[in-house]
Amino acid sequence: MGRILDGMEHKFGFGVTNALDVWYIDANLHIWLGSKSVETKGNLIEYKSPTPAVSLVSNFSGLDGTFLTKASRSIYSSGWVESYHGKVVTHSFQEFSFTNFMRMGENGSLQIVSQTINSNYGIDSKLSSHIYKARLFQNLPFYLYNENVDQGNGSYTSIANVSLGTQECAEWTRFYSGKGKLGDQWAGKYSTSIQL
Repeated sequence: MGRILDGMEHKFGFGVTNALDVWYIDANLHIWLGSKSVETKGNLIEYKSPTPAVSLVSNFSGLDGTFLTKASRSIYSSGWVESYHGKVVTHSFQEFSFTNFMRMGENGSLQIVSQTINSNYGIDSKLSSHIYKARLFQNLPFYLYNENVDQGNGSYTSIANVSLGTQECAEWTRFYSGKGKLGDQWAGKYSTSIQL
């Protein structure tokens, strides 16, 4: 915070790796301002962003064969902000995994794709009197079956079956802590599932 609020002009940049060269990026900058405090301080405690794990296995003979692509990534950060409300320590994580299996058959006339994307997000914040926890779990399945069938009379029949879905579950909890005890708890949860 001290670097941002030093009265100088600042530039912020974003980078995307292992992806297309065109991305739309959105960001929010949250600044705590309190009329009861002279200054607001904060610092990053820890940041981990390991290199994505990516694998591709293929097995082909002519136009027929299989592809299996997997990728996963995790990001973790923790930091604190101190104002007249006290010290707030926040931990956050993001986990992402992608699996895509594709089969080509019948001399290239058959294509089957089965894909799943999973993402998990979490935030834990601790104040002197409260603990907040929030989690979001998402699953995005996709399935495609596409085949061109030769009818033997110079015509073809194209068969396609597409299935797309989304599943999401969110949970949040707040605990009041006072004198070494946890109490005054409230929590919420919702789940949605859509299959097309």
